[in-house]
Amino acid sequence: MKKILIPIDGSEFSERALEKAKEIATSCGSDIVLLNVKDRQVPFDVGTIMESGTTIKHLIDSSASKAEEIISGANEALKGFGGQIENVILEGKPSDAIISYLKKNKVDLVVMGSHGISGGVQSVMLGSVASKVLHHVDVPIMIVK
Repeated sequence: MKKILIPIDGSEFSERALEKAKEIATSCGSDIVLLNVKDRQVPFDVGTIMESGTTIKHLIDSSASKAEEIISGANEALKGFGGQIENVILEGKPSDAIISYLKKNKVDLVVMGSHGISGGVQSVMLGSVASKVLHHVDVPIMIVK
């Protein structure tokens, strides 16, 4: 196993996936790809944005800053890891961006959290992003709870 992809979003579940992937990568001598997706969907309605005085540019800048923060935190958690670490930040709908990345890049295993930052009631059994990725790629996937 040469390359392990870890989609990360800063959630507790992605942190657990990161730890599990680190164990696997260390024991198998694998390299790691950390992938964060900046979701293009604006989390607030336009009225709320206008009332708060927040600009779309500020939201975009904040999203980029958050992505860098998540990647940086994951790299910190991987301190002492002996293999290569590649950092990838994409933009779009998380499930679609992960699927697209997997179709364009050779990855031997995906280790991802069962639920992401949106978590909650979107899908009781399995998060919507994990579920969609699981059903749309041919790469082995380990889902971490």
